[in-house]
Formats: sequence, structure tokens, C-alpha cells
Amino acid sequence: MVRSPDEETVLALYAAGGAGDWNAAAALVTPDFTLREPECFPFGGTYLGIAALRAFYTVIFEAAGPTDMDLNAATSGDGHVTVLVTLRMRDHGVTADVVEAFRMEDGKIAAITVYYLDPPRVASVYAGVADAIASRFPDVQRLPAGL
Repeated sequence: MVRSPDEETVLALYAAGGAGDWNAAAALVTPDFTLREPECFPFGGTYLGIAALRAFYTVIFEAAGPTDMDLNAATSGDGHVTVLVTLRMRDHGVTADVVEAFRMEDGKIAAITVYYLDPPRVASVYAGVADAIASRFPDVQRLPAGL
């Protein structure tokens, strides 16, 4: 399958995050990168910078425990990449389908917006995420609600 350059950049970010290589991940995002998590979760909102992505990746996967992550499909066009992800949280017996929408600028990832297709299914797994991010990653910047 032929992937667009933007899709390759997004897949490289998944690989870097999965390997814990945050220097490589930082090279793939813009300086003003934003991460938007669903407002239905206590940790929902818009966060700034690669530090936010690292904090979420770390805390969410710790909360989920051993997790299989399948990148099922990716499509791109007009400066956007959309990826359908399935997360299987083995310790919790929970499977979650997630759509992650990436906005690209000059070949780098400027923003990720995350959509859970069935948020209540994972709510209990993520119960302590907001507190964990606040206590372990106090420098993560969150925008005021509604921005």
C-alpha cells in the first residue's frame, strides 16, 4: 500500500511514541502542537506541546495496562490524516475503537484530535488519568475550556 508523506509522518509518530523516543516524536510535530482529548472525560480538553502528548501517552497506557494497539486504517488529504485505531486493554477486558484526526502543517503534525467511538466503555479504565497527569506532569499546559 502506498502511503502519503503525511501518513508516513503520522505512522512515524506512533512508532516513536511506542518506543518511548520522545526526541524523535518532537521532531515530527510543530512547535505549537496541540492535543485535544474528548470533553466527556475528566481530563478532556486541549493541551499544548509535545510534553502533553508524552504525558497522555504515558499515563493512559499505564492506566490501561498491557494494551494491544492496531492501526486499522489511515487516510489523508488536504493537510489532514485520519487513523482508525483499536485498543485492546487486556487487564480490563475492554476494547476501544478510536479515531485520531491529525492536522498537518509543512509536513509536521500540528494537532491531534481524539474521538472515542464508545467513551463509556473506557471511562472506568481512565478514571485516574486527570489526577495522574496533574501530579506527575505539572508543566503540561492546558487551554481554558471552549478554546
